[in-house]
Amino acid sequence: MGLAGQKWITKNFCHLTSRLGFHFSTVEALAGEEPLENYLHLTLKGGAANAAGKGLRGRLIGELLERHHFKVDINNEALFAHLEGEAKDYLLSRLRILGYLTIHTRQLDVIMHDEARKQAHFEKLRRDVDGLVLA
Repeated sequence: MGLAGQKWITKNFCHLTSRLGFHFSTVEALAGEEPLENYLHLTLKGGAANAAGKGLRGRLIGELLERHHFKVDINNEALFAHLEGEAKDYLLSRLRILGYLTIHTRQLDVIMHDEARKQAHFEKLRRDVDGLVLA
């Protein structure tokens, strides 16, 4: 399976749906001048690994997002995360996190076999993500 996706991007709105092999993700964001209307949503589903590998990847991503105030729900092989009602600059910094994680976590389910490996990847990604927030 190849790479496929669609995107809609305007000045304040972004909707990106992508597929790489068996990995599906959707990122949607509205980041305008009115904080009460602003939101970020992430959905990640699928993967080529067994349920244990997908579960480890989901927990890793969920823990990283919760560190940056996302509300996260993991349901079987799907991860749902959202952040709402924040100022534009704050949301844009969190949107960078979603972009980074969407790119760098797709195949992690295939190589993560245990909690120790998950933790090692978590620490590397945590440093990278924290750097994005501080940038």
